[in-house]
Amino acid sequence: MPALNTEMAPTALKFYTHRGVDLLISLLQLQLPQSGTLLRRLQHDIVRKSPTACYLATFSPTDEQASASHPASPWLVAYVDLYAWPGTQAESSTVPGHKSTFNSSDAHLTAVRSQLLSLITYCFDKLLPRFISSPEAQGTSANGGHGAHPNRPPSRPLTTILLGSVHSGVVKLLEESIGLMSRPRFHIPQPDYCVKYSFARSVYDPVSNASSSLLPPGYRFCTRDGVEGFQSYHYDLIKSRSFIVRQRKALEDMASVVMYHDGTGNIKENGRDWEHGAQEMPVGWAFLGYDASLVSLHVEQEHRGRGLAAALAKSVMRRGMLDNRQFFFGKGDGEERWAFADVMSYNDTSHRVMKKMGGESVCTVSWVSIEPCTDEHRIGDMAKGIQC
Repeated sequence: MPALNTEMAPTALKFYTHRGVDLLISLLQLQLPQSGTLLRRLQHDIVRKSPTACYLATFSPTDEQASASHPASPWLVAYVDLYAWPGTQAESSTVPGHKSTFNSSDAHLTAVRSQLLSLITYCFDKLLPRFISSPEAQGTSANGGHGAHPNRPPSRPLTTILLGSVHSGVVKLLEESIGLMSRPRFHIPQPDYCVKYSFARSVYDPVSNASSSLLPPGYRFCTRDGVEGFQSYHYDLIKSRSFIVRQRKALEDMASVVMYHDGTGNIKENGRDWEHGAQEMPVGWAFLGYDASLVSLHVEQEHRGRGLAAALAKSVMRRGMLDNRQFFFGKGDGEERWAFADVMSYNDTSHRVMKKMGGESVCTVSWVSIEPCTDEHRIGDMAKGIQC
């Protein structure tokens, strides 16, 4: 990490808890699509509120400037739910900060660093102890492992916090803010980068795009009994195909589309014809997360190359954004209903699918795991020339 001006070291700032999300939503709507994933997370919480989530901001709920859509710049808003472990526990949006990160004044960058470090410190000092001592944490600690799958990341310790969909410029500022501490408390392992794609309503809305989710002959989005969406008996199959394992309840709460093939599944098994009520196994599926991002998109190997992934993705976006009402858009509903996807930088196949669908590249983002800084981290980082 390059040397930084220690005179510009971040200072602790106060964060305010907001009991409602109306003010935060109105501000984030002005920053679309860059603010989209956090905005959708708040809009989803109106429909299905998490009792353990909190909404944080650098301005007060009674701030008159913020109420007039002009809070002091830069400002930061965050959604934090540590009880979502081992999944994403926090999402934030720094405004302005996405496009101006690398070209801003020292004073602006210092303010952003202070906000980021204050957010992390607040989460570790005020929220994490309560979570770790909770019955929920003790239960997930005992049962939350991802198993020994060779391509699956191990569960994170309860003492870490996972920030989701963090803009690459903000990741850099966060790393710098930690490095500027006189004795850094936190450590960030090198994150992988994803390309964030945005999808306008015209991509998946059949009113604008009649062929948005059509399937080739022989494929269908329901069982032969007409049942749509994720079913509990699908879970083991989906889990076996997933890099990131999600709990059964989480998948049940998400918008989902499941695809079947007439010649596949339990239609004819053990020499017997398909019977009413038989459990057909899917050949593809898609889930739209709480932040309106594709969190799972899969087509079985023998069915690939037929445009099925794009059809699944568009269909689950339509279902989540238009049909299921997973998100509260307000009475006026004048907002462009952006949906999103985050694709690992090296996943060329998925990049082609996103672009073919009409997705637009917004930025690069990372999932950042923040750990308490141990002596082992300090020794390792000193060897790399990094202060920790």
